[in-house]
Amino acid sequence: MTTVCGAETGFAHGKCLSEAAFTSPYALCVDPLNPCTALYIGDRSSIRYCDFATDTVTLIAGYDLPGMRDGFESSVQFHGVSGLLCSSDGTRLYVADAQNNRIRLVNTQTRMVSTLAGDGQCVGRDGVGLNCSMDHPRKLSFDRSRDVKPESVIFITCDAAIRRLEIDTGKLMTCSWTADPGSRRGQKSIKPRAISSTPSGNLIVSSVQTNAIYLYDPRTGSRTAIAGAGGAQFFSDGGGERATFNHPFDLVVVDHERCCYIADHSTFRVRHMTLPAHLFC
Repeated sequence: MTTVCGAETGFAHGKCLSEAAFTSPYALCVDPLNPCTALYIGDRSSIRYCDFATDTVTLIAGYDLPGMRDGFESSVQFHGVSGLLCSSDGTRLYVADAQNNRIRLVNTQTRMVSTLAGDGQCVGRDGVGLNCSMDHPRKLSFDRSRDVKPESVIFITCDAAIRRLEIDTGKLMTCSWTADPGSRRGQKSIKPRAISSTPSGNLIVSSVQTNAIYLYDPRTGSRTAIAGAGGAQFFSDGGGERATFNHPFDLVVVDHERCCYIADHSTFRVRHMTLPAHLFC
């Protein structure tokens, strides 16, 4: 484990280790055009680009003052950048702006920022573009179903639901979030936290309320717990309910390994879980 970026608390650019400073880095996204050498970093109220090949951190958009404003580069304001998702051609960066209750779009070539969805109200109201509402959007993942145009739909975890955003039309819909009738967790309020899609179109979702990991089919609304015993637990490995988590805040599916890595906040660990082979067909 080594530090690759950031010297101290603050807001500064320049050399990765000796000059760059961050306030509260919370979201990361690999640059698909330079996957081994560059990252987008979502700080509290800004987005930075870290290029390890040139040892530099540069500003993409925002500055060290939370707020809400679209525009160009440092004239932009964010408030709580909690999720980042980049298009495969590297030109479009989608931002979950949690405290502004909006999804923002960054053109990485021009560094112009616009609001893609959300009117700022902290409620769950379906609609189109600026005529819809969402409560604290957290994490983002593309819909990878074979019957959906690639990178045309984004799934969003909010405080109490998973939302589905059609990029071309701006249409925002609330997904059905049905409990597994055979699970004791189904009686609890299961708020989705992190989300990552599989090639089959299914989603892997974590909940910090139930400390469990779920397999979710957005086409049918069915949800099945695949790991975690429920309740705040310390650390235990194993399969199914033998595994325990304590606030699984984030996760990522890795296709070529057919697995999922989970950031388990309060056990101070990163966990590995093998996923069923049919999710990668």
